[in-house]
Amino acid sequence: MTLEPERRRGRPRTEGVRAAVVEALIGLVAEQGFNGTSMDEVAERAGVSKATIYRRWPSKDALIIDAHRSMLDDAGPADTGSLRGDLFALLDRVADALEDERIAGMMQASVGEMLTNPELSTVFREQVLLPRLALVGEIFNRARARGEVGAHVDWRTLAYALIGSQMFRVSFMGEPPDREANRRLVELIVANVSPKPSAN
Repeated sequence: MTLEPERRRGRPRTEGVRAAVVEALIGLVAEQGFNGTSMDEVAERAGVSKATIYRRWPSKDALIIDAHRSMLDDAGPADTGSLRGDLFALLDRVADALEDERIAGMMQASVGEMLTNPELSTVFREQVLLPRLALVGEIFNRARARGEVGAHVDWRTLAYALIGSQMFRVSFMGEPPDREANRRLVELIVANVSPKPSAN
């Protein structure tokens, strides 16, 4: 079973349908979780037929993935000229999204669903999480080119700390994003990634 939503060329109203269906899913999941949300309810709230939904999304899992894609800012990471500024900008974008209670609820529900749905978990990692991880890698690559980051730095571990702290706070602790905590984390990282002085 594929989780990839069907991609069609169509009239402008096609995107209107997508937006309505995705909004309906996000709202319902925030209210009652994935298990309590049926495609019939999504169709009713979106004001479309269930056949219309299944023509674009072959399953509820496919719709879940597409909903997460729609919640993400597709713009590349801001280039502020410094590692500190780039990481601040990235985490502020994440905080902007997660301060929406519906999006936070969707993220919380997704974590629980992926624990019992291996197929969804795999596709979520490939299509939602890995692209976010790549953005952090781009930021560290730019910083390394500017001479701000040493060759010894394991940027992937730092990316897990940056992204994981947001997901843990919102998805597991049920707390809103903490921008000041984000800044303290960035300052800690910046203070420890500079190139090591050569031993003479």
